[in-house]
Amino acid sequence: QLTELKRHFMDLWSKMPLIYTRLKEELQQSGEMYKGALYREVAERIHELIARAKGQLGTSKEAQANTYCFVGFNVLDEVEETLFTALRDAGQALFYWDYDLFYADEDSDHEAGLFLRHNLEKFPQALCDTPFDNLRSPDKKIRMLSTTTDNAQVRYLAQWLEERKAQKGESTAVVLCDEALMRSTMHAIPEADVLVNLTMGYPLTDTAIHGYFSSLIDLQVDGYNTDMNRFLPTALERVEKNPFFVSFPQEMTPLQHQESSAQLLDWHIAAIESLGKHLSKQSEESSPYDQLYAEATFQLYKILNKFHRLTADGTLFVRPNTIRRLIRQALASASIPFHGEMDEGVQIMGLLEARNLDFQHLVMLSVGEGIIPRKASDTSLIPYILRAHFGLDTTERQDRVYDYSFYRLLQRAQDITLVYNNNSSGASQREQSRFLRQLAIETDLHIEHEDLSEPLAVPDSEPVSVEKDQRVMDILLAKRSLSPSAINTYVNCPLQFYYEQVAHLRMPDRPQDGIDNARFGTIFHDTCEFFYRHLYRITGRRQVLESDLSPLFSKDLGSEIIPIYVNLTVWVDFFHAASYDSFLHPQEREMFLAPFLTVPDYKTLAQMVSDLYPEGALAHFTGVTMIIREVIIQLVRKLLLWDKRHTPFTIVGMEKDVKMDISIDIPQATHPQHKIWQGSVGGRIDRMDIMDIDGRPTLRIVDYKTGKPKSGPATIEDIFLPSDRNAHGYYLQTFLYALVMSRRAADAASPQAKADPDFATLGLSQSDLNVAPCLFYVLAADEAYDPMLRLGKDTVGDISDYAQEYEEGLRRVLSEIFDPTRPFVQSEGKQCEYCDFRCLCGR
Repeated sequence: QLTELKRHFMDLWSKMPLIYTRLKEELQQSGEMYKGALYREVAERIHELIARAKGQLGTSKEAQANTYCFVGFNVLDEVEETLFTALRDAGQALFYWDYDLFYADEDSDHEAGLFLRHNLEKFPQALCDTPFDNLRSPDKKIRMLSTTTDNAQVRYLAQWLEERKAQKGESTAVVLCDEALMRSTMHAIPEADVLVNLTMGYPLTDTAIHGYFSSLIDLQVDGYNTDMNRFLPTALERVEKNPFFVSFPQEMTPLQHQESSAQLLDWHIAAIESLGKHLSKQSEESSPYDQLYAEATFQLYKILNKFHRLTADGTLFVRPNTIRRLIRQALASASIPFHGEMDEGVQIMGLLEARNLDFQHLVMLSVGEGIIPRKASDTSLIPYILRAHFGLDTTERQDRVYDYSFYRLLQRAQDITLVYNNNSSGASQREQSRFLRQLAIETDLHIEHEDLSEPLAVPDSEPVSVEKDQRVMDILLAKRSLSPSAINTYVNCPLQFYYEQVAHLRMPDRPQDGIDNARFGTIFHDTCEFFYRHLYRITGRRQVLESDLSPLFSKDLGSEIIPIYVNLTVWVDFFHAASYDSFLHPQEREMFLAPFLTVPDYKTLAQMVSDLYPEGALAHFTGVTMIIREVIIQLVRKLLLWDKRHTPFTIVGMEKDVKMDISIDIPQATHPQHKIWQGSVGGRIDRMDIMDIDGRPTLRIVDYKTGKPKSGPATIEDIFLPSDRNAHGYYLQTFLYALVMSRRAADAASPQAKADPDFATLGLSQSDLNVAPCLFYVLAADEAYDPMLRLGKDTVGDISDYAQEYEEGLRRVLSEIFDPTRPFVQSEGKQCEYCDFRCLCGR
């Protein structure tokens, strides 16, 4: 039954004769031919051509001497057989076949001799059989070595060459069945008196020049955000941090986006020209790779110019993404030629380069299944049964080519080493080639089997610690404030605290093309802040009523209002901030936001935010950023829905910086100036509100969390113990903020106190107000969710019940930080897995 796919296939094939005939006619009219057509015409006219040649030469000595020798063939196609047959019948051909009787004898059925047995029968050998019975020689020394990694194979080369140093590389070859090992092989060969020749060429794609070009073309094709009219930071960084970027033409900076394929090619050709001039100015002694780089630049320049000519004359009219794919295909097959003496030194070559060559000493790497014979790909449009019937290439035919190449290379060598990777763990299953198994089973040769793998011995890392000498203490005591994050870092790992707070080491900020985790949290926090700041402008009061939040969930406006604030926040924190450094400064930021957060209604705000996105907000969001925007909208909606259910409450502050002065005595200090530390501890509170809880007004210190809820500590003491996957650090932070605000509330209630900007208008006394730390996990905010913290089974309804014990723990940690007798030591735990400094301490 004909399926849709089969009908399309038959429809295409029915047109093939017409396409072929028209192509052939047009090529003949223009005097052109593709290679296959030229071969076919010669084969069809071979008898006519031979007769014409004889007629022109007559019976002269030239005609008698006009004999052709065919040397080293194996697989013959129909054209070659036709040519060979005609010259044989005319008495003008001699045939020299290279084989061994082990696999090519007429009584053998060995796969390696499949084509040769046919050739020998049809085109007899011009030599006797004496030189062709070598494979089964008892003098052969064969070793099969198994390894567990490809690198182990390459490292073994140095030992193998050292053992054969006396031969000075004479008749010695390294054959790479997997040519991808070529670069590693070049680095693994030791500098010695042995001359090394690389006959296979160096792949252009393995050079640093190719990497530089790839970063340039990726920048132009994929690295430009048309909505934001700027290059993506990661793509731009890959280009500008490349060492070859120093040669980039000054007249082409700053980098400009190239829209068409013609512009793209012009731009890259200019960049490569500039690179070539830069390399030509380098002295020969500056780098051993300069010649390689110069040759790679020249090859790349030639390929780009070919594409430039095709686009310039209109032959090739494609999009930039397509031209990049075509260029990559061309570069994948390009190699840099190396010139050497083929009759001297150690030859490094691929299996196909070793055809018809004999070596006394031979080592083959990567003799593994799937590499030799290589996994054949049958992706032709011509069905397999037609290919087999008409003698076209098939997977079996490709395997027989590798059979012959392998056995022919071994037949005259005396010292043979075959190395393979047998690592069968993980996703990559490796094993020795079936050729090796056949060699061991089908011959009587003595074969030695060895295993090069060794047990891994990982040395124990030495413990790392840093003593608090006078220099370290001077830096510590000069710090005027510590954040909860820094204190948490010390609790989890004192050595990491040293790296960050004393040595001031920082991982470089990696540019992000999209919204990373940190910016995701920032956008959520700022959206919540913008909403309540604007709500205060609309209502004129700090108290939030249910009626204030109900419109957010109405059928008319519910799906429109929250996205307005998210779009504004994303513009400020992502689209605009990524382009203008001024938005990193709070004053500039507030000046920009003021007109938005002072408008009196949602409708006006919506219009102003819409004006930020001339083509519509959704046009700016693509792919992952669109998904992230929707996630933030849903999280904000969950938070505000929870707030609506718990109205009324009063907003005291959003994103407030708070701190508490503290002094720590240091009795262990020997230096007079190191006896005391006076500073402050504090940070930024996401939200403070006053809500009636269990009949008492409670000042909630809320810290938003957009991740999954974590388990908390059971006691105050547990807060100051190292933790990896729980919320101990969050507790330390929110307890600290609650302690600071509890003291401020008490001060505000005092008759002698100065007016506190956050408490002066609330009319609350300390006796009326509880202060409760809260962690608000937005993902868990269902109707029954309670964000108030718990120690074990007890809810922390008022920080004053735990303030003394918490402050004692806090002071204990601070005392340890400033204690000169306690070095900064490394910790152990799962947190080491994600630490930026694990490479320094060896964890």
